[in-house]
Amino acid sequence: MLRQSSLVVAAVLALLLASCADGGLERRAADFYSYMAGQRPGDSLENYLSPASRQEIRQDTGTAQGLGMYEALFNALRPSAQRVKPIQLEDIRTATEGNFALSWLEGRPDLPMADSPPLRWVRVSGRWYLYLGSEGEVKAYKDFPSALRAEKGGLPRATATQNTTKGKVKGGTG
Repeated sequence: MLRQSSLVVAAVLALLLASCADGGLERRAADFYSYMAGQRPGDSLENYLSPASRQEIRQDTGTAQGLGMYEALFNALRPSAQRVKPIQLEDIRTATEGNFALSWLEGRPDLPMADSPPLRWVRVSGRWYLYLGSEGEVKAYKDFPSALRAEKGGLPRATATQNTTKGKVKGGTG
């Protein structure tokens, strides 16, 4: 009897941990979209680049300042934070498959990035990073799964659900 309850507790904990993982992606995506909107002044693009991307940029430029060049270019393209309402978790939609995911904004016509293609993410050591698809990332993390590629059939809507072993879509009722 004690053994059965231990198994039940372990199963419940595993389900809780799995559900928290997607919340981590949504929070991470919301932070990045907020950063893109100029609402996280102390943040840095480097915080969102995968370890393989950061390493590749350093190798390509030959210096640690290479990341600074990317950061400066990125900052020059960001909109003013005053023009954009704060981004909420409810604005974020995600689709995941294993350690890979897509995120996009839905239902926010005030956001210039709402019409942008979805962002690709990879989970490395339990943390989500942008997946740029560089040679270093493909070598370190593998190719981005074709099941998540947005160019095939467009984005799933927020009301869509997929309860398959391949992946799942998560978001509000938008």
